[in-house]
Amino acid sequence: MQLMTILAMLTAALGVLFALQNHESVAVSLFVWQFEASLAIVLLLTLAAGGFIVGLMSTPSTLRRQWRRHLPSACV
Repeated sequence: MQLMTILAMLTAALGVLFALQNHESVAVSLFVWQFEASLAIVLLLTLAAGGFIVGLMSTPSTLRRQWRRHLPSACV
């Protein structure tokens, strides 16, 4: 558990350093939707969206695997 806390703190520190170094403003447009934000914010939001999509894609197989693991004990 402590290792996970240390890794989370290290990741947060790296995220802050990344944001401080990439403060330029960029324009993002997707079809009719447009906004202007910091490059760091845009990249971090894109990374978070990718992680969310990966989580959604892996959830069914994870649930299926856990269900199969607990199924024999429930039948006995």
